[in-house]
This record gives sequence, C-alpha cells and structure tokens, in this order.
Amino acid sequence: MTAEPASAKTILSLPRIVGASCAAALVAATINTLLPVTAVAAFETPAAFEPLAWSAVVIASVIGALGAGACFAILSRLVRRLVPVFLVVVGAGLVASMYPPIALAFADPLPYPGTEMGAVTTLMLMHVVVAVTSTAFLVRAVPTQPSAGGPR
Repeated sequence: MTAEPASAKTILSLPRIVGASCAAALVAATINTLLPVTAVAAFETPAAFEPLAWSAVVIASVIGALGAGACFAILSRLVRRLVPVFLVVVGAGLVASMYPPIALAFADPLPYPGTEMGAVTTLMLMHVVVAVTSTAFLVRAVPTQPSAGGPR
C-alpha cells in the first residue's frame, strides 16, 4: 500500500464547515444590515426601497453564506485542490449574482419605487460582502499542513 500524495483531498468535518458558515452568515448579515443605513445617508436612497429592508437583507445574507458553506462542503469531497477551486466557484457565483441588481436598474417599468444607481450599487456591495465574508471564514477552516522542510 502506498502513502497518499501531498495533493490528497482535504475533507473537512461537517461541524467545522457548519461553524464557519454560521459565523460568516452572522458577520455578513451584521455588515449588510448596516449598509442600507449608510446608503440612505450617502446616496439619498429612499428608506422604503424594499430590497434594502432589514428582513430581506438578513435572510439573503444568511442564505448566501450557508449556500457557500454547502458548496464548500461538496467541493471538499470532490476536488483535490479545494481552496483554488472554491475561489473560482465563488468568483463565478459573485459575477452571476450581479445580474439581478443590474437587471433591476434597467427594468422598465421599475419594479420598486426608489430604484436608482445608489440603491443598486448598495445591493451589489452586499453581494460582495457575503462572498468575501463566506470565503474568508471557509478558507480559514481548512487546516494548514506543515511544510515539507518544517518541524515534524
């Protein structure tokens, strides 16, 4: 029997992934709850703009972070180079997630009163917050392996 190569799959425990996902969800939801307050002041976005309502923001942030965790868990069992593959998936997902806010900005007629570039920019920034927060927490959940020349 031969030893596994150094590039063997890193399978993380489910509790570790769930913990990182929940922490990311909490942080992303907290940050994203504060962004509309800033947007209302900075961009003069109407406070009644429905997509920036705190309940919608919290639910979307939590779903996004938990979805990233589920993706991370699946990838950890399928690929050898977990972090690089996950970063590509997150990047593609982030680009795809920009479609709804951009489509909202160019919809005719506008589905929500107060739809303007400041509000759309805020929505897009919220997507970035969830992606960055989830990525940071999940990638940090991967155990580091000692280098070949380091102490054993």
